[in-house]
Amino acid sequence: PVSTTGGAGGAPSGAGGAPGSGAGSGGGGEGVVDTDEHPRADTTLQALGRLQRNYQFLSYGLVAAWIILVVYVLMMVGRQRRLKREIASLRAMLEDRKR
Repeated sequence: PVSTTGGAGGAPSGAGGAPGSGAGSGGGGEGVVDTDEHPRADTTLQALGRLQRNYQFLSYGLVAAWIILVVYVLMMVGRQRRLKREIASLRAMLEDRKR
């Protein structure tokens, strides 16, 4: 039997990362091996796939938001130009009336 706790401070024995020593495996006496037969490997791959899809949808949403923002700003710029032209024509009409 191999002890999983070392001498001082209760540090795990084999903290040097020797194969099968359990170092970095989150406890227990065996390291986690990611193989097709291991159920944790399948759930990890599924979780990574979901994360990838979520980031893909997030990026689509951000692109859509930026496109909407750019269209809105361009519409506001067009309205501002149109209003400036209208104000200039109204000022010209007022000057013509004063004469």
